Amino acid sequence: MRACSLVLLLTLGACGDPKALPALPLPQDPPAAPKALLHDFGVIRHGQAAEHQFVLDTRSFGDYVAVGVRADCSCAHSTMALRAADGTVRSITGQPLSEFAARDGEQLVITVQIDTVQKEPVDLAPVQSHATVELQPVQGPDAALRRIRWPLVFRFGIDAPVKLQPFAVLDFERVPTGTDKQVLTTLRSDLPDRAIAFGPAICDDPRVRLLLEPEGERTVLRATWTPAAGDLGPFRALVRVATDLPDGYVVQLAAVGKVVPDLEATPFAKISLRGDLGPPQPESALASQSVLVTDHDRRRAPEFVIAEFVDEQGRDAHDRFEVRLAPIAGDPRSHRVGIRALGGASGNFRGRLVLAKDRQAGPFLPIEIVAFHVPRP
Repeated sequence: MRACSLVLLLTLGACGDPKALPALPLPQDPPAAPKALLHDFGVIRHGQAAEHQFVLDTRSFGDYVAVGVRADCSCAHSTMALRAADGTVRSITGQPLSEFAARDGEQLVITVQIDTVQKEPVDLAPVQSHATVELQPVQGPDAALRRIRWPLVFRFGIDAPVKLQPFAVLDFERVPTGTDKQVLTTLRSDLPDRAIAFGPAICDDPRVRLLLEPEGERTVLRATWTPAAGDLGPFRALVRVATDLPDGYVVQLAAVGKVVPDLEATPFAKISLRGDLGPPQPESALASQSVLVTDHDRRRAPEFVIAEFVDEQGRDAHDRFEVRLAPIAGDPRSHRVGIRALGGASGNFRGRLVLAKDRQAGPFLPIEIVAFHVPRP
């Protein structure tokens, strides 16, 4: 790229007045990336935090400013500051301004904190994580292109005093709007010769009910999620279980899941067809032109019935399409609903297929049907 730019400038200078075309400065390469700084935090007790200060001498690069720190570990948090020889510290904001460049005698201090509260309460063998300090020149039109990335490497493990089995996360998966769902896990001491008493258990979301049941050396945690009126979509809550450990250790578990309608069509409530719909489609089209329908309410039978199948004008469409409901092996609450054109189409079709638990009383599950007629030449 440099050679091409130089040839272009020489050519332009030969064709006109050199004074009219001043030479443009070529972009400067950033300095070579410095060597990584290393730190071993050792094994951290779950629920506690540990921090380390990485000291970076940036003056050798010139007027470079720290604009941010990126880490590959979600439990790592960082702050940036400049520290003078007398210990005076001034904060920096990450903006590439001259006032935030290191002055004579100042060093850049990156404080990295590992907060194990953000991790699941399980033992973690020592692992190595990485972070990068982004440094940018204060001035220059190509300042962002001349950034220096100073690597940081840190290692840590986690020791949890409590063992959770089989789950360290309360994953409710899919919770139907009309029913409760319960998840169980057990807690026991993971300390040698030290039993742990658990309780009370609380949650920051009132839709979660918690019950602790001591059973010898272990305690069963029963968590029940009850959707509120109008609930739909993903949810996340925090469950905290106190212990009698002298340091006041609290077991923290995430409660996650998604509230779904009692009647659900997946991946979405729509079936599309495209092709020559003049002749009847083969029966094999039923598999590809289909959706999965599920009744999550276990208080009733899982079967569906067809309540209605009409076009946009409300006219019955059974004479133009076959609709077939088939059970799913291994999933007694679900069926696959497929459709195929019976032929005779002269144009596109838009309509609505309505499934129900009862044709008159419902509840109902509408599915949009769209057919694009593409005649063969």
